Amino acid sequence: MPTLATLNQQYPGEIVVPHNVAAIPSNQYFVYILALNDAAIVVGHGRKNRARVIFDGLGQTTVHFKAILVRLHHLYAPPGAIFTRYLIICASKDDAMQRERILHALIGGNVAQVPEEIDKKLFDGVDVGSLPWVLLKVAQASSYDGLSDLRKWRSLGIIDDQSWELINLRLGNL
Repeated sequence: MPTLATLNQQYPGEIVVPHNVAAIPSNQYFVYILALNDAAIVVGHGRKNRARVIFDGLGQTTVHFKAILVRLHHLYAPPGAIFTRYLIICASKDDAMQRERILHALIGGNVAQVPEEIDKKLFDGVDVGSLPWVLLKVAQASSYDGLSDLRKWRSLGIIDDQSWELINLRLGNL
């Protein structure tokens, strides 16, 4: 079932559609959802600092383990793709966790795996086994935040200029 139809069926009258990060209320628990063409990419729970990930893209960065997944979808989505963001305001952290669990079963959004068609675009022309290839693969596999990992490794001098240029080209200027 499509994301919006499921949300309206499961939580009628409780769905908020924020248009930017500023529209996410502070000090409130949510289930946050990012959908691409009405299919859930990310479904999570937390407060504003975690919910911001649904707006991650070229102009907005968030420390979140799914930030790289969101960014890659924004960079490599098919032309005309429609991204929609939803919030369900929850009474407590426990309420948010329970609703997130229900929505994972209904609409997904709990997989950090990059779809094959996006992965192909990301690595097109990048030599297998090269340093940029390895770093992009490691960033995708990070259990923290692959984008933050890359920025940190660059600041520590681990990533050379040529590799950094290619990584920035592929990930939209970190």
